[in-house]
Order: sequence, then structure tokens, then C-alpha cells
Amino acid sequence: MFVSIIIVNDNSGDRLKRCLTCLAAQTYINFEAIVFDNTSTDGSDCTPLPDQRFRMIKSSENIGSAGGNNHAAKIAKGEWLAIISPHCYVEPEWLMTLMTATKRHPACAAFASAQISDADPEILDGCGYNYNFAGFSWLIAKARALEDLPDESEVFAPSATATLLHAEAFREVQGFDERFSSFGHDVDLGFRLRLRGYQIVLVCEAMVRHDAPPDTDSSIFQLTRNLIWIFTKNMPDILFWPLLPFHIIGNILALCHLKTAIVRWDAISMTLKNWRDLSEHRRSTQATRIASTWRIARAVCWSLRKTFWQI
Repeated sequence: MFVSIIIVNDNSGDRLKRCLTCLAAQTYINFEAIVFDNTSTDGSDCTPLPDQRFRMIKSSENIGSAGGNNHAAKIAKGEWLAIISPHCYVEPEWLMTLMTATKRHPACAAFASAQISDADPEILDGCGYNYNFAGFSWLIAKARALEDLPDESEVFAPSATATLLHAEAFREVQGFDERFSSFGHDVDLGFRLRLRGYQIVLVCEAMVRHDAPPDTDSSIFQLTRNLIWIFTKNMPDILFWPLLPFHIIGNILALCHLKTAIVRWDAISMTLKNWRDLSEHRRSTQATRIASTWRIARAVCWSLRKTFWQI
């Protein structure tokens, strides 16, 4: 099967060259690689491409990570789409391992990778996302020892740092929501895939090294806003209204982090001002839902301890 690898670059510097070098060394060679550059100004848009399988598209404007991935996916030829962050360095067997997993899990539309910290390869940086009933997500096993790597299992959503997506399913749900730009767009995609009845699995042997960028005010703002969007858009009606108080309480508790309280409040305020628009998106998303409420409820984490520990 042919795979289209997509890398969205935004001033990634020398990281992009290292990322592409790792991709060129894949043992699974039946792929094309599309580098979508979001108006980089650090020279990374001139990074030499390893071979003829790679091509670069230079955007005239910065349309974010979600927009860049969507644009590249429209011209991708592969039956599968491999989404890779330029801060991510894949192992030689990464793509082969994922493609082998597609045969074991034919009902899956997305596969998550095991992310390892590039700064300390004995520490995990996440293994897909979990999502709790209050509407908050977290990277599974993040900051835990490599020996605690989870087994191959179902996860709520993949991380867009390194994931394999079925192209037809990706287009069926209209790709990433470009209003998200970045941060949380992968959890939203995973939720919408689940609403269409698809499964998502972590392939623990598909390993990547991740040079994770630090949190900024911008990333905290976007993640706070986007988590509200994800919950409001995607949670089925029967679950949405009973769980809404927990989502509100969770956001109030998040404001107790004094260093980020102002940024979080700005994000919450902006979301409330656009509630009518968000309600319209909720109606359109729920209108396309196939999966039962029970199936969505089973995919969500119901642990109170894990819920409030992650806030």
C-alpha cells in the first residue's frame, strides 16, 4: 500500500533536516513525502530534500498545522496518510511497523505511535491520548519510564506528532478542523473519527523520538480554548448535558494555576463570546454521528482521580 507522509514546517530550523533524514531511512519505501512550509523565515524552507520521493510546497500565508496538513492531504496520493511533526525523528522500522498493524486492525482508521523524549530516551513523551468525561485530554504515559511503555491497545485519539491515518476516513470527517490551528486538533480529529464508528490503536513498537517545544502563552491559550470546542462540538447529547457541569468545574479549577490563569481566562472568555457559532458547529457534527452514545461512553475515561489529576 502506498503512503503519503505529511510534514508541516513552521520555522523548525535544523530539526526539519534531521526529521527528513530519518524518513528517508525507512525500511518501508513505498511512500511519498510532502513538506508543507508555513512561510518559514529561518531558512528551513530551503532544507535540501533527501531524494525524489520528497517534495516541498511553500504556502503564501501561515495557515497553521491543521490547515497545512489538510492542504497537503488534498494532493496526497496515498491510501494512508502519515502525519509527522518536524520535531519528530522516527526509527527506521516506524512506518513498516505501522503498516503491519493495519493488517491486524482492519477496523482502525488511525494508529498512534510511542513517543520517546529526544532529550532523555529513557523517558516516554506520550503514547496517544486519553480523554475523560469532563472534557480534558492528556498524553498517555507522558514523563514515565520507557519500561512502562503500554501494550498495543485502543486509545481515544492519536497524537499528530506521529500518526498513521486512513486517507478515506480522514477525508470522510473533512480532515482537521482548521479553526484549531494547532494544539488539540488531533484529539478533535480522533473524537470525530470515533463518532463515525472508527477505532484508534496505539502501536507500541512504532517508536519515535520527540523534541517537544516548551509551553507558551499562545499554546496554553489555544489548548484551553480548543478543549472547550472539542467537548462542546463532539460530546453526544445524552452525555453532554449531564457532563457539562464537570467541564465547567474543570475549567474553573484550571484557573487556580496562577501562572497561566490570565491566559486561560482570556481563552474561556473568547469562547463564550462565540458560543452561538460553536453551537452551529455542534449541530452539524452531531448530525453526522453514526456511533452509539454507549460506544462513545465506553471510550471515555470515567476515573475521578485521573480526571482531576490532569486538570
